[in-house]
Amino acid sequence: MIKNYSKMLRQPQSQHNVEPVKTPQLRNKNQTLWTSLSLIIMLFVTTTFVAQSSANYTFATSTTGSMVLDRNGNSVDMTAGTTQLVAGSSDQGTSAVTSIGFSYVFMGASYTQFSASANGILQLGSTAVAGVTYVASGGSAASPRISAYGADLQTGSNGKVHYKVVGAFPNRCLVVEYSNMNLFYVSTVYGNDATFQVRLYESGGLDFVYGTMSISSIAASTKSPSIGFSRGTAD
Repeated sequence: MIKNYSKMLRQPQSQHNVEPVKTPQLRNKNQTLWTSLSLIIMLFVTTTFVAQSSANYTFATSTTGSMVLDRNGNSVDMTAGTTQLVAGSSDQGTSAVTSIGFSYVFMGASYTQFSASANGILQLGSTAVAGVTYVASGGSAASPRISAYGADLQTGSNGKVHYKVVGAFPNRCLVVEYSNMNLFYVSTVYGNDATFQVRLYESGGLDFVYGTMSISSIAASTKSPSIGFSRGTAD
């Protein structure tokens, strides 16, 4: 089941109140939306992983999120030292399965690999995400899906999907940046409209961070972004 940010999740036991979640709104060209969506995972101190659900996550939003610092204060410089996953001017492009760089616990299970697509989808596990996957729903225990902004997108002419790991053990962070994305797909048009990041933390957190977000064509066929995650209908 997809966990949309337009809904309030149930309050976990012994946790702070879950605040209402606001769905990010698109702005006009050249306006910037800085939003950090923090998902803090409750990790149980045991020798084995136990089943978890979205009730074990605390959702928070901020309008002062940073594209250049993660929540641990690590520098996030995506202008150098990154590895490209999907090239520019790509429609339906996907990456190979790639190492996260550390063991990442999500919904009670540990993952060490991920893949990403030009449609804004990040998929955990050893199976690469399909190029025709446009939404975060439909994930499974073997292949959870995460999306800061999933839809029928393209990488722009100056765009790409790339990543790097910042920080040091035990506070490493995988940063996957969707740079200069075209919102939304239009044949032969590869606008450089939007940049956003998904950050996976070694300590068990997840951030969605947004830079400039604009739309180059309102004539696009699919204009309903999918924002959230899924790991199966039982979660």
